[in-house]
Amino acid sequence: MKSLWKWCTVAVAVALFVVWGSQAQQWNIQSVAQGPDAAKQRVIEPDVAVAPNGTVYVSYIDQKANAIKLLQVGGATAEIVRETGRVIGTTAAATDNLVCVAWEELSDESGVHEVWQACWNADLSPAGDPWRLSTEGVIAGQANGAGWQEFGFNFDNTFAPDGTLYAIWTEDYSALKAAKYKDGALSACGDFPKLPIPEAPNRYPTIYVDSEGGVWVAVGDVSYPPGPNVWVYYSADQCASWTAPVDMTPTGLFSDMGGIVRLGDKIYVVYDEDQGAAPGTADINVTTCDVAKDAEGKVTGIDPATCVRGIVHREGGFPHIATDGKGLYVASDDMNANEVKFSYSCDAGQTWTPANIPNRWNSGYRDPDFGAVLSRKRVATSAGSPNVYVVWFWRSEGKSNIMLGTLPKPCQ
Repeated sequence: MKSLWKWCTVAVAVALFVVWGSQAQQWNIQSVAQGPDAAKQRVIEPDVAVAPNGTVYVSYIDQKANAIKLLQVGGATAEIVRETGRVIGTTAAATDNLVCVAWEELSDESGVHEVWQACWNADLSPAGDPWRLSTEGVIAGQANGAGWQEFGFNFDNTFAPDGTLYAIWTEDYSALKAAKYKDGALSACGDFPKLPIPEAPNRYPTIYVDSEGGVWVAVGDVSYPPGPNVWVYYSADQCASWTAPVDMTPTGLFSDMGGIVRLGDKIYVVYDEDQGAAPGTADINVTTCDVAKDAEGKVTGIDPATCVRGIVHREGGFPHIATDGKGLYVASDDMNANEVKFSYSCDAGQTWTPANIPNRWNSGYRDPDFGAVLSRKRVATSAGSPNVYVVWFWRSEGKSNIMLGTLPKPCQ
């Protein structure tokens, strides 16, 4: 019988090299993993997580080994080799004691795409066996439409301040699912209210938990007309129930890839949106809204009447946002592929300052088993870290690389 998985933890010093230092506005740019640049052999799909105490983890897929890999920057590396089907995509989340990675897998047994997750202790020793998040026998982590046909990487995870791990993913293209994990027990979240076009595929969901334990979800839908749009859900009861979705992009333009954080009493949702008059281009926009509160001062969701749209930076795609409780940090593609776009705000989103990373990037590729595979730029920080971190996938000179950019926090 085939082994379902194999764990491996190796104590290593991560090999790093500076790519561009003098031109990088204090960015330290490093390759933390390298592999061939050939089909089914690349190192791909990274994420970065920063624990509250500042420990930094990078997850990625090693296609040649068919492994989910996790490294602690400056420390150990762990991996899970999967012998049950090909894997793609990672999302990572960390506390001071635990780090968890989710991935998508094309199961040899069921024949459908599934979403899985595994956790490690802070020293990267295994914290239990991997488990399947998605419903058995139901295609998960996949979306369809918007001219891309089928594409993967539709899942996310995050920790709450109390140590509860939340995960979100798509099932059967148009269904949004979530679950939580605490003290070794996995439980399903409540059902999400339907979007206005229920059969429209959902894609690129992001889940975020604020400092008060409120759970927020941003998700795109592939709907015509009037979108696609980016929607936000909120749960005040640890995901037992959700508010009705609020449209963050009621513009009639093509809006995609929502990321979400809370800073103070405001919610920030970033997304790319085509310029309408300039087809084939997009800006990175941010919609800022006040949180709504009831008579007792408890948050009940977003107050749509307060929402204001702004621009983080011009000509980008597939953004991601992070906050440490002081600053706002956004990373995205550059439409010209000449650099990784990065902007920050130290005044609660009133102004944005660019600090782009001068390294070419690769937006993705088409995989025979997973369709169009997006390589999203990821940004992370925490209150206990002196830095902001960005990861991305880079192909150059016959090699594939997992890149890590480190910037001292500009917002103190």
